[in-house]
Amino acid sequence: WVRVKFEKGYIAPNIIYPESNTNNNKFTIYPLQASITSIKSLNIFDRWGNKVFTVGEIPSGDPQYGWNGRFGGKELVPGVFIWVAEIVYIDGTSEIIKGDITVIK
Repeated sequence: WVRVKFEKGYIAPNIIYPESNTNNNKFTIYPLQASITSIKSLNIFDRWGNKVFTVGEIPSGDPQYGWNGRFGGKELVPGVFIWVAEIVYIDGTSEIIKGDITVIK
């Protein structure tokens, strides 16, 4: 018998600096052990519950499709934002995950 242990999970940064020239200027979900095939949806809300970012069907771990700390092309006031995402794992299962992200200047 061969038993396969499937490690799955994600990593989500908790701070972004939109003015940075490094990889810390956008928010996205990164796969743990290449376990995520896609991000089915990613929504970000301000502290009053207003949706400031939404995107769907994007590859995991690619900051090009992530949130840059802006809304409507304008910089937002630094603060804490809430994110909710649905991710799809390579085994076909999906999971709704959530957390917070702090935007700093």
